[in-house]
Amino acid sequence: MYIFMTLKYILITVKVVLVTKMSKWNYTGKNVSVEKAEESLKAVKSACFGCDTHSPDCSIAKAAGDIAAMTEEERL
Repeated sequence: MYIFMTLKYILITVKVVLVTKMSKWNYTGKNVSVEKAEESLKAVKSACFGCDTHSPDCSIAKAAGDIAAMTEEERL
């Protein structure tokens, strides 16, 4: 019984931590959920024009890179 209750507590605690984990958007300092960041990353990637070569000056590629970096930090 004690082991079951301990495991239940651990599972509940892990769920709370996963739900409340937030990333910080570098440009404004706003906290953003990982889910919201992933949604934004999909939207930015869908705006890509599909050029044959990518330039470091491309604002779409830069935004996608910044968002991807933010979500990667949370996975570590």
